[in-house]
Amino acid sequence: MLNYCEKFNSIKSREEALKKLGFIHNEFQHIHPFSDGNSRTTRLIVNWFLMKFKLPILILKKGAFEKYMSLTKMSRTRNDKDLRNFLLHIIYHEELVKND
Repeated sequence: MLNYCEKFNSIKSREEALKKLGFIHNEFQHIHPFSDGNSRTTRLIVNWFLMKFKLPILILKKGAFEKYMSLTKMSRTRNDKDLRNFLLHIIYHEELVKND
């Protein structure tokens, strides 16, 4: 957890935050520090991380949740890049919907 916190706190720009979004999510899931509630805690950490850099929060709607699960808990291999791209797509799409 100490290494995770150090890496988390070393991110200083919005650009770097967007690049590291998949890592921030997957690394906490990998550490799995609690016996229960790790996924909910991960989503809270990700949203706090996004708010820290004044980015829109992540809202996983029904249609996106299955894909999210396939890239996280149900994934056979860890792929920070694919998860990051999916999360950015969700954030971007949500912002387009809000601005219409």
